[in-house]
Amino acid sequence: MEEPNEKLFDEFHGTDTATWKQQVIKDLKGKDFDETLVWKSLEGIDAPAYFHEGENSVALPIGLDKETNAWIIRQDFSGTNSKETNQRILKALRGGASSLGIRCESNELPILLKDVFIDMIGVNLDGNDKPQSLLDAYITELNHRGLDKTAAQGAIEFDPIGRLTETGSWINDATADLATAQHLIETCKNQLPNFKSLLVGGNLFHEAGGTIVQELAFSMAQGSDYLSLLSEKGLPVQTIADSMQFHCSIGSNYFLEIAKLRAARWLWDKVLEAYGVENKSCFIHSVTSSWNTSILDAHNNLLRGTTEAMSAILGGCDSLTVVPFDDSFAAASGFSERLARNTQLLLQDEAYLDRVIDPAAGSHYLENLTTQIAQNAWEEFQQTEQQGGFLEALKKGYIQEQITASADKKKAAFAAKQLTLVGVNKYPAEQETNRATAKNVPVSEGIPTVKPLQRFRIAQEEEANRQQ
Repeated sequence: MEEPNEKLFDEFHGTDTATWKQQVIKDLKGKDFDETLVWKSLEGIDAPAYFHEGENSVALPIGLDKETNAWIIRQDFSGTNSKETNQRILKALRGGASSLGIRCESNELPILLKDVFIDMIGVNLDGNDKPQSLLDAYITELNHRGLDKTAAQGAIEFDPIGRLTETGSWINDATADLATAQHLIETCKNQLPNFKSLLVGGNLFHEAGGTIVQELAFSMAQGSDYLSLLSEKGLPVQTIADSMQFHCSIGSNYFLEIAKLRAARWLWDKVLEAYGVENKSCFIHSVTSSWNTSILDAHNNLLRGTTEAMSAILGGCDSLTVVPFDDSFAAASGFSERLARNTQLLLQDEAYLDRVIDPAAGSHYLENLTTQIAQNAWEEFQQTEQQGGFLEALKKGYIQEQITASADKKKAAFAAKQLTLVGVNKYPAEQETNRATAKNVPVSEGIPTVKPLQRFRIAQEEEANRQQ
């Protein structure tokens, strides 16, 4: 075979960034470049309509250290009838779920897990205010079945700082709640080494109206507080870090959400580096957003959930829950749960999104977004640390002020139709009115010690205006 003529390629020359921009400005014929072609998000991220490799000179060394892009398909359950919930759980497992999220009391656990092969799936337990009794009940169930506890996968999801942030109150008090966290970590290390025992619920910041940058920065600050406070009790920092998992909401800003998860890993590595942790890891469980769901034209929630699931997967989440499209206004049903589960199965078995390691790598556009998000979040994290850390910033009202300011901007943008929801404030279904009733958001009891963050959905006011 004749060798290619290398001189042929000498006739083609690369074009630098300045030349590209000069030509674009010429083609705009007097229009402002930034106003016309640069999208400025509410996160403070500038996203140009085109991107050139030369503009990514400050890219951070961010990538996914994973052997595959496989993720865990999780489905979450709660309910007052344990036998009925058990049947829903079995149906979900037969339908392709590989992990369960269960909110329950300890006495309900044997009924909920009846006929469930708990040695073959992940079991993630939310014990409300009694995590230790729930963990003990799970260990008892493993022992009763004669199963190997060291192989058990899942988590006991305990987040006392997150509870304080959302409700304004500790379960008992700071000392007692942190002692519980310490005991959970030690129990899991000794008996359930593959079980996570400390949760950083960063999805609250998203659901309260915060930006991507705030969600990341405050999650990192909360995680850093756990490392500091629990290491003071004598736990090795490495042990604390190994016990943690992060929960992230995934919104509809498709590319920004992909970049967010990639930035999260870099940020947590940087935090762990400051604590001298060598074996760095970051387990991220993603949940599709409830903030942007609506009762109006509700099947649009299916489309939102699908693109959000894609963002989470391409961003490298470790596990994923797709929230049923009717979760905000209807009781759990087999139909909506099946659609939510099948969203992940289609992305796995037909779109093959689990086959490519770090599919976002090499995209100059995504690398630039990741770098901007990571740098902005690190700056916000440092400002929070200057307040004395997450807890001190929460007590001073700094966290609440920042989230509230962002939520107000989003509400204003939604009212002006700059932030749109199809079927709600843009392209509404003709003559559609709100025929359903939204579920009430639980309100904490007692007198809060700090001002709590309140979850809300951006469509709530529009839904109220269209009540029959």
